[in-house]
Amino acid sequence: MPDPLVRVKGDNLNTYSISVKDLLASERLEATLEINNLNYFPGRINSYKVVKIRNGKEEETANNYGELFQSTTQKILGGLRKNDLVIFDNINMSLIDGSTRTSPPIVYKITD
Repeated sequence: MPDPLVRVKGDNLNTYSISVKDLLASERLEATLEINNLNYFPGRINSYKVVKIRNGKEEETANNYGELFQSTTQKILGGLRKNDLVIFDNINMSLIDGSTRTSPPIVYKITD
């Protein structure tokens, strides 16, 4: 089975720039498998780390369990400002075939 692709849920999130409003509205990370037009993800996102970087320095981190943004993650996302970076890192998933996968980090630059 190929590695899943993970992204922030939403239609307008195909670039590496995002507004805080769009980020908070997305509510979760979502995983997909690009095989045979699969319409569901055969597994689950277990955990990931959210990192806020301001002026080149790591300012805040939170561990999130499950795909939905938990309150600590929402607090970090709500405090983002223009030109901050937010990184979703150490994304850990379990697939129905019994394997555990990690996804490359997702990095967004905040636009407003």
